[in-house]
Amino acid sequence: MSKEVDIHKRLILVAFGAIIGSLLFFILSILNMHLYPGSFHVGSSVFPSDRYSLKYNNLSDMGMLYTFTGEPNFLSAALFAFTLTLTGTSFLLYVRYFPHIFNRDSKSYKSARTGSMIGIVSSAAFIGIGWTPWDVLVIPHMIFVLIGFLLTIVFNIFFAIAIFQDKNYPNGFAFTLIFYDLLIITYIMALILGPSYLSIKGRIVESLGQKIVIYTQMVLLILNAMGFLWVLKKKEKEDLISSRFGK
Repeated sequence: MSKEVDIHKRLILVAFGAIIGSLLFFILSILNMHLYPGSFHVGSSVFPSDRYSLKYNNLSDMGMLYTFTGEPNFLSAALFAFTLTLTGTSFLLYVRYFPHIFNRDSKSYKSARTGSMIGIVSSAAFIGIGWTPWDVLVIPHMIFVLIGFLLTIVFNIFFAIAIFQDKNYPNGFAFTLIFYDLLIITYIMALILGPSYLSIKGRIVESLGQKIVIYTQMVLLILNAMGFLWVLKKKEKEDLISSRFGK
């Protein structure tokens, strides 16, 4: 019984941790935009500026050790690494414990378990993004980006299946995961079929599209963590009624 209580407390903590981690991502990334000294690039051309540009700078630009004009960017890079480590860790713990909301002998648990293992790798990759400044470690950085986003699509599918298989979990939360997968795929297709990234329009599509994808992920994570807490509370109440009336 004490083990069940311990798991229950952990589930509550990781859900709140995911909510707090997502909120802090919003706050810290916006703060970091003000710390970034400025400059961006379009293709091989460098454009000096005195601030972060929502249209032309990617989020990863804040993690560079030096700006495109060669100005030191150590403070912004450190905050970028800290932000992704904090958010990535909260996300990793959430996907790690997500299967435990389901009964161990259920199909939902098996589906969620598979998704959880994939999600752990994806979350670790997002932490890796923060610790590989792309101006000096571009190949590892891009590898972490690909692993993080592509595996997110995969584990979201398994989590959605687990939710669909559980009668106590509202299907609406599964649809948010599917929606996010479609958003990532749409963004990837826009990069492939849209304007060249070497052009001004291509840079805007890449930069703004990335922010839409990332910040949508944070919003949906908050929403799903709140749903997780709601389902956990519902199951706790049902278990209490069953124990009292022997059902």
